[in-house]
Formats: sequence, C-alpha cells, structure tokens
Amino acid sequence: MLESSTPFLSQPRAHGALRHELDAIIGQLKPEIGRCLAAQPEALFELHVLPHRMVARFDDVAISFSWVSGLLRTVADGRLLVICWRQVASGVRGMAALKSASASKEHVYTVEGTSPEEWRWRSDDLAGQPCSSANLATEWITQAGVAQTI
Repeated sequence: MLESSTPFLSQPRAHGALRHELDAIIGQLKPEIGRCLAAQPEALFELHVLPHRMVARFDDVAISFSWVSGLLRTVADGRLLVICWRQVASGVRGMAALKSASASKEHVYTVEGTSPEEWRWRSDDLAGQPCSSANLATEWITQAGVAQTI
C-alpha cells in the first residue's frame, strides 16, 4: 500500500507534525509565563512539559493541554483535551498543585489538515472556526483571564 494514498493524519509522519504543533503551543505559553513572572515576581508561574502534555500555571489558575491517543494510535484518531483549572494550591510547586484544583472549563479538539502546513485544531462540537496552535494557546490564555491579571 502506498503511503500517499493514506490520508496525512493517518500516516506515521503526522506524529512529527503533532510534536511540532505541541511545541508551538509551548512557544506561546513560555513568553506569557515570563511576562507574568516579570509583573508579579512574588506569585507562582510555571510551565511543566511532559510527553504529550503541558501545564502552564499562572498562580491560582492553570491551563493543561493533553494529547489523548485514540485506539488506532493515529493522529486522526486522537484528541487534544484542554482544561482551565481554578483554585490551584498556593505555595505548592509542580504538578501536585493541581490535586486540589477544580476544572472550570474544558474542551476537546480534533485535527484537520492534509499536510503539516495545513494543520488546524477544530473544536469537537464543530461550532468554532479551525485555528492554529498559536491561536489556540492564546485563546485559552485569554479565557483563563491570565492576560487581564498582569
């Protein structure tokens, strides 16, 4: 079977594009963490990066982006779960700070595109427009109220 007859998101090379897109989300989160630290050095701002998961903590709020593989293990079968967390434990560093947090908003995204250059995230409910990884991260930072607190 020729790989070119298989849709891009079902091909093994789509996993490389996925890694690139997750890195793009990290690329949006890092400078925001830096801006927050500069504005509020006494508060806790952290970015934790794990395989297929990243958590950006903005003091008492956090946003997690988690890639969840499907049964077929193709990118086409996977989903991106994004959760905004409130009441993140003060004075606790690392992932343990989320133990007492509560999810205030969550959403699931699928991937669209026929090549790495056309990669877009689409809300599972199909209500929103597809967006880039950078726009997705920025949207969640804004929704979490982080941009308003600095």
